[in-house]
Amino acid sequence: MAPRHSSFFMTKEELIAVALQFRIQKLWEELDDSMIFGVRLPDAETGYCCVMGNGGQHYALGLYKGVSGFSTYINSVNRAPGTDSFEMFMTYDCMNCDYENASESNLTSAQKKQIRAVANECNIKMCRPNGYPEFIRYDRGVIRTELNDEEISDLGIALKAGIEVASRVKGMTLEELGKLGFGEDGYYPSPAGGDRIPMLDIQDDGSFKWSVALTPKSEGDSFSTPVFGNLLAAGRLKTMKRVGPFQCKAMHMPAPVKIKEGVFYPLIIVFVNDEGMMYPVMQKSNDPHAEEELLNQLAFTLISMESYPDAFLVDDAYSEAFLKDFCKKTEIKLKKDGYLPELEEVVHMLRSQFGR
Repeated sequence: MAPRHSSFFMTKEELIAVALQFRIQKLWEELDDSMIFGVRLPDAETGYCCVMGNGGQHYALGLYKGVSGFSTYINSVNRAPGTDSFEMFMTYDCMNCDYENASESNLTSAQKKQIRAVANECNIKMCRPNGYPEFIRYDRGVIRTELNDEEISDLGIALKAGIEVASRVKGMTLEELGKLGFGEDGYYPSPAGGDRIPMLDIQDDGSFKWSVALTPKSEGDSFSTPVFGNLLAAGRLKTMKRVGPFQCKAMHMPAPVKIKEGVFYPLIIVFVNDEGMMYPVMQKSNDPHAEEELLNQLAFTLISMESYPDAFLVDDAYSEAFLKDFCKKTEIKLKKDGYLPELEEVVHMLRSQFGR
């Protein structure tokens, strides 16, 4: 990877200023969230930009960095029927510049004061409504509102590119947008890659050079499979008497936990046994990536219950991926079933208790 160009570094104040300028452009009136454009970032990586707000609700610019980040966008817009939207949200690898009303944002009083100060210093009139920029890093389950220096520069250049795009596409027809490289309105990029998008390459003088590039092939499935390495527990389970199938779901609880980096949503496995009893297995640590820990706790729970189900029945892709290696090592069958009413009732109860 090429070194970052020092002239493209940005301060937090400069990021706020360019975010306020981008808000004025209202690019979401010209593009929808299917009309991606690319920007060359200071480390020579490609950033894929998604403009949100065409529906008139959530104004934002999303930046997906590299093939890995872009794949999470592709997976989110091409998700299979029945995919849990909250679990999909937990896979996002991107940065957003969201625009909120001051009273509805998660901004602190100090952050709001800083935004107003930048607006006054740069003589920028703040838009109403949804005029306050909020910078958020979504890092596969960890959510941060404080960006590091590299992220500030990357998002700032993406916003500058967005301002350039807004100045170019104002009032264009779909045919004219197509000549720039934008895809057809409402047609999302394919997981197979090869779709044309505009590519903007920032020059030393701050201007942008336009070209057309092709989207990369997606890296594949949204959900990873954690490794279950406790072979001792797996062996112990296999000595126990089999019982009937359990309905099972792996999920993130919609109750954020604060950590140094930001917030994360803790993992839980909930299952309903063959007698209709519900059992939750929750992570105990504040590790946002506690998948292996949770699988160990699941094994210990089954051993303490002296229950060795002949199958886990799941109803979603995340649970299927999460339990795949565990079931392989313990020789428990894993079956996907789209209709598990007892499990659905339990999950609904848990999520209702946590406000979702």
